[in-house]
Amino acid sequence: MKSILIIFLFFVFCSCLISETKKTNKDCDKVEIIGKLSVVGNEPFTQLILRSEKGNYIVENDKDFRTLQNQIVNLTGCLTIKKQPGGIIGSIFVESLSKM
Repeated sequence: MKSILIIFLFFVFCSCLISETKKTNKDCDKVEIIGKLSVVGNEPFTQLILRSEKGNYIVENDKDFRTLQNQIVNLTGCLTIKKQPGGIIGSIFVESLSKM
C-alpha cells in the first residue's frame, strides 16, 4: 500500500513538472533583434551576449552560435527572462539566427 502511494505521488510530481515547462514556453515574448555577438566573462563561466541598440541580451542556447562571435546577426527568439542587473535586458532562447 505504501509503495502504491509513493508511485502515485511520483506521477503527480512528474505531471506538475511537465505542465510548468509547457507554461513557460507559451508565456515568452517573441522578439527579433539585430546586434553583435560577444563572449563575456572568464573561463569557465563565459556567456554569449547579443549587443544591440536597445541593450544587451544573454543568448541561452549559445553553443551553436559561438563561432559567430564579433559578427552582426539577425536573431529571432523567445525572451525568457526580463530586466536583469548589470545592464542586461533579458535572456533569449534562439529559434533562428542569420548572419548580416
